[in-house]
Amino acid sequence: MPFEPIKRILPKVVASHGMTTQLRVRRVLESSAAVLAGLWGPERATFVHAVSFRDGELKLEVRSAAALQEIRMDEMRLMNGINREVGERAIVRIHAVSKGF
Repeated sequence: MPFEPIKRILPKVVASHGMTTQLRVRRVLESSAAVLAGLWGPERATFVHAVSFRDGELKLEVRSAAALQEIRMDEMRLMNGINREVGERAIVRIHAVSKGF
């Protein structure tokens, strides 16, 4: 009896348990932090925190007016980088909100 590779089995198991959406959200949130750190550097990226992802919209909390302005200027680069990292066109818009300034 031949063995089936785990990379074929795992997506089926995840889908059968209804966890596909949860994993997609987690991948987008984790990728957003990594891509932002790559674009801005880890020190400046600490001013931005990915809060949620739903229906193609990534919500970010920003703790600096300068970072909020840069998010708006780099929005397309950030979206493209995250989508590239995730491997699909998951994000269609970014909603950045100020927090604490």
